Amino acid sequence: MKIIHMSFAKIYGFKSITFEWHDYLGPTFLRRKDYELRPVRSIPLRQWGELGQWMRLSDVQREEYRRI
Repeated sequence: MKIIHMSFAKIYGFKSITFEWHDYLGPTFLRRKDYELRPVRSIPLRQWGELGQWMRLSDVQREEYRRI
């Protein structure tokens, strides 16, 4: 038996990062060209810093960077 888990998340593009944000699970970094998951070990510290900048924005400002 296969169990399918479905979760709704919003996809954002901010500076050089593309990621999906889920209020419970947090960020998941994606490749910009096809929205496939990126391995966590391949994400440089600079991009974690950009995510920190995005998190300091207000909710209204965050929605300006929403892609889907």
